[in-house]
Amino acid sequence: MNREIKFRAWNKGTKTMHYDILHPNNWSFSFLNKEVFDWLEFTGLKDKEGVDIYEGDVVVENGFSGFVKYLGCSFMIEWIGIDVYSDLLGWDDYKRGKVSQGEDYEVLGNIFQNPELLDK
Repeated sequence: MNREIKFRAWNKGTKTMHYDILHPNNWSFSFLNKEVFDWLEFTGLKDKEGVDIYEGDVVVENGFSGFVKYLGCSFMIEWIGIDVYSDLLGWDDYKRGKVSQGEDYEVLGNIFQNPELLDK
């Protein structure tokens, strides 16, 4: 899959999100400081409303919510309330679902700006 490579970064100190930080007009070497910034990569996918899906986004699909994680070679969803989800589908140890374009995902927010979404 060819995808646009772009990132956003969460500033841990100011609690602000910076978008398209690799664009030449927005680039700053201060973004390399991982003690200050969490880097979040674009998955190359959009939700059903056309919103870009990034690592760290909280998404809902068919009534189940989870957050997007990057696992080295692909993006996966870590489902919230996985026991209910896996029981419903008959999977004993299923913990992650692959993010794919054809799904009916909706971005609700992200784990940095909307941590309360993880409590649901």
